[in-house]
Amino acid sequence: MTQELKKLLPVSAHGAIETLVAQGREMCFKKEEVILDLGETIVNLTLVLEGRVSVCRVSDKDKRQLMYFINPGDLCGISATAAPLNVVSNVVAIADEDSRILAIPGEVMRELIIADEGCFEFVNYARMKNMEDSMKCLDSLTFASLSERLETNLEDYAKLTNSDEVVKWHSEIATDLNSSREVVSRLLKKMEQQQSIEMGHGRIRLKELTLKA
Repeated sequence: MTQELKKLLPVSAHGAIETLVAQGREMCFKKEEVILDLGETIVNLTLVLEGRVSVCRVSDKDKRQLMYFINPGDLCGISATAAPLNVVSNVVAIADEDSRILAIPGEVMRELIIADEGCFEFVNYARMKNMEDSMKCLDSLTFASLSERLETNLEDYAKLTNSDEVVKWHSEIATDLNSSREVVSRLLKKMEQQQSIEMGHGRIRLKELTLKA
């Protein structure tokens, strides 16, 4: 675990690794398994070791809206803020694929943030990054059409996985976009006819869509 964290975390946070290994709890989740649900008291910070976790808001009609992803080496900014205060969750965190996380008790991280400047910077960077990703989602909802949001969703996923293939079902993409599977399938079919993508069973290969830097 120590060597794994040294590879994942910035050098500035390496002073906290011994404590994280001693006090953190490694947990594994299958794809689509709920890691944090609405109404749960947030007592741990979530540090992703392997896989990917999506954090979503949920409407009164039980529709999810993606806020941001947490990738290996990243902290969940909401849990970083809420865990030391034992705040009740108003989001849901779900394993976007088979994932492994380190659950860090809020009181442990609170002490580390006070004692270790590098850890303080790492946690604040996670909060800032998650906030920026959430603002991008809000901008997309406010200013972009569904087809534009779909293209951005596919490109972002491809960049996250460093692949030209998006391994997701249409229903999963629809959940990310807070739309219906039928509408997303229709837009994807149109994109395939325009030769922007190539669809397979549970997979979408990007052709004309470019992975912007």
